[in-house]
Amino acid sequence: MEHPFRGRKVRPFTIEIAALVGAGAGGGAFADLTFPALSPRLADLAAPWFAIGAFSYGAPAGLALGWRSPSDFAQLMSIMVAPSFRGQGLAARLLGEWEKAAARLGATRVCACHSTRTKQGAAFEAALARAGWPAPQLHGLHLIGEAGALAEAVAQWPGVRGRLTDSQISTFDTWTTLTAVDRAAIERLKAESGIRPDIAIQQYEAALDPVCSVIVRRRGEVVGWIFAEPVRQLPIRGYDDRVARFYPVAYIAKSVQHTGIMIAGFWHAYSRQAAAYGCGSLVVYRTSTPGFMQLTRRLAPIAIRVDEIFESIKKL
Repeated sequence: MEHPFRGRKVRPFTIEIAALVGAGAGGGAFADLTFPALSPRLADLAAPWFAIGAFSYGAPAGLALGWRSPSDFAQLMSIMVAPSFRGQGLAARLLGEWEKAAARLGATRVCACHSTRTKQGAAFEAALARAGWPAPQLHGLHLIGEAGALAEAVAQWPGVRGRLTDSQISTFDTWTTLTAVDRAAIERLKAESGIRPDIAIQQYEAALDPVCSVIVRRRGEVVGWIFAEPVRQLPIRGYDDRVARFYPVAYIAKSVQHTGIMIAGFWHAYSRQAAAYGCGSLVVYRTSTPGFMQLTRRLAPIAIRVDEIFESIKKL
């Protein structure tokens, strides 16, 4: 859609800012001011999502979109200003109003993330700074790679090779083999892992792919898990013909984190994915754990893409 003010600057006093709520707020008109994957939410905004829009004579000029978490923070998912309205501080104004909306919803912190692939990353950081946000810090890594290549690379790492098939100590069974005793052990590990008590493992089970989701046992006792689920929308172009699996959650008990057992677990998951869906099927995951970030950097040379993710958190 051609913007009515494209090509000429509009003075700041022509801008009106308001919350967008429900189907009748015109949110769908802002579809070009967020990421394609998020634009469908604008057609009928509902909790936990909320947005602040900027208008000029009824035409969309800018948008800040995010959601309120069940805990104490709100996550900013996108902020964008139409080209003709840039350079006037509108992004900072949108951020300020979005923060107020988050506070009204009960949030005490607001968070924003972007990656090394964000096209306007410098402009985004400048807008955060003008709105009083702390400078973004490295938060995690996002990897996309081929299952076969990743499994082969992990198998060659010194110190790991001997653990991959040592079934006398550790086993890496499919998730479908869970017993009542296993589930009791998982509930105990949830507290240790930091997963909120109100989150049930069954929530992940509803979406998981049993082929490459793994339950990790050591001497028969559950010590960890790896979940895999189908990717709804690939965050990379040119691979639409590939099967892809996203690995949203993995945990290993603190008592055995030094043993390399989780690396072996991922090798089993990637190997099973490659066997079931082809060596070229895609693995997608994000990690903010220092140890796994280090391992991810080791995989970077054979990955299709590894992005750095930066985060800024502001207290309200």
